[in-house]
Formats: sequence, structure tokens, C-alpha cells
Amino acid sequence: NHYIAYHHPAIENDEIRIETWVDNYSGAKSERHTRIINVATKKVIVSAKTNWCLLHKETLRPARIHTEISTLFL
Repeated sequence: NHYIAYHHPAIENDEIRIETWVDNYSGAKSERHTRIINVATKKVIVSAKTNWCLLHKETLRPARIHTEISTLFL
């Protein structure tokens, strides 16, 4: 699932900053958040949340998020 909210427009040549982080991970699922900010005005242009599911690369079945992966989120 993707949830995207458009707050303000960005104009050509605007300097923007993109922030992203992982939150609320449990089992095989996690939430990835993204925020796009206008550097000059400090206004949030876009905010988004995506639900992710970690998959085993060979079986494509959900795989639990282990400590070696979850520590990368910090």
C-alpha cells in the first residue's frame, strides 16, 4: 500500500531535500516513510508512507526481519 499526500507545489529549480526512514517493523512487514521538503521555505511538499514486506529471494515468501537487517533501520 502507498499513501501519498501532496501539500505544496515544487517549482523548477527549487532546492529540495528528501528524507526517508523505516518505522514500525514487525515480523516480515515494515513501514517506509518519505518526506520531500523545500529547502528555502522548509515546507513539506510531499509526505508518503509505504507498507513493505520482506521476501526470501529464492522462494518469494515473506521472511522475518532479523536483527542484522533491523539494525540498518536505526
